[in-house]
Amino acid sequence: MKNCLFLLLLISNWTIAQTDWDTAPSDTVSLTTLESPIVINPRKTSLFERAWGPIGLGLVSIDLLRDSTKYGLQKIVRSVVADTFRTHLDDYIHYVPIITMYAADYFKVPAKNTVWNQTKYLIISEAVTSGIVWGLKVGLGIQRPNNGTYRAYPSGHTSQAFVQSQVLFNEFRETAPLLAASGFLFSASTGALRVLNDRHWVPDVL
Repeated sequence: MKNCLFLLLLISNWTIAQTDWDTAPSDTVSLTTLESPIVINPRKTSLFERAWGPIGLGLVSIDLLRDSTKYGLQKIVRSVVADTFRTHLDDYIHYVPIITMYAADYFKVPAKNTVWNQTKYLIISEAVTSGIVWGLKVGLGIQRPNNGTYRAYPSGHTSQAFVQSQVLFNEFRETAPLLAASGFLFSASTGALRVLNDRHWVPDVL
């Protein structure tokens, strides 16, 4: 089972990484001398270098799904709010990275790709992520901490939020780094609120 989950996580991160690879030629620097042109290609990071972090977190989250661990983590995290705590904020803030990306385009902030390509990469990444998330939800059948449906792991809200944040980051990290990284603030907040709302276990949002 863990080998299958590892493969699914690898596919998901490969899809997001494509937003960099497909535009690699634009980063090529050409120097012309009197004798012959010299082309300098910047070092391209490998798939493993791009994906080891998310894959590692995914594997850790799988290990934390043991009942002896997830119940304890849930109690610790939710101890900061009342048992009746509920908010719908997490249903909306996970869209902020998308809104930020198109707002930046509207205000002419230089991006790595055209709006068309941004939209294309976003749709592909969202579609692949949705398929993987839904497959895991159905396949694993883990019940939500509030005794709700058996669709807890992984969190769809959090997964989509981080995919959108990664696309935003890829587009503006070289021209507006603070803007590019801002999406992760909302992604992390989405994950935290899903746990505080008792809709997900802590491992579900890692």
